[in-house]
Amino acid sequence: MNKRLATFIDYKTGGNQKEFARLLGWSPQYLHKMLKGDSMGIQPVISLLQTFPELNARWLILGEGVMVDSVRNYVLNMLRLERYIPVMTREELQALEAGKTDFDSCTIEAWEKRLEQKESVIRQRFDAAYKRQSEYADNIKSDHRETVL
Repeated sequence: MNKRLATFIDYKTGGNQKEFARLLGWSPQYLHKMLKGDSMGIQPVISLLQTFPELNARWLILGEGVMVDSVRNYVLNMLRLERYIPVMTREELQALEAGKTDFDSCTIEAWEKRLEQKESVIRQRFDAAYKRQSEYADNIKSDHRETVL
């Protein structure tokens, strides 16, 4: 299992063990111990699977199947979530960066509300700017008429 973990680290972070440990909230020393140890306990496996939902548990534990499950679905979920990036909290962005794509419906609803609010503010600013521009144009026309007459 240690060799498969090393393979997944290569896939996820290009072999950067320090970055991989950071994504899991582990120390680099703890990860090194996992990679060099004879066996890995259940808790690190659970942490890996919770942090990286695309990781195939059967592959990690038994070496059967493919390393990453449903790559297509994972990519589609990431694309679906991309529109919410401007309204995500720091913690949500970190979870997304770590590969989490299965956010609950309450979180997505909160993002929708934040996105609507942000778009509403942008529309209000645009409308106000357009109104000022129209008023300015009307004033210029009026001034021009007065100077011509």
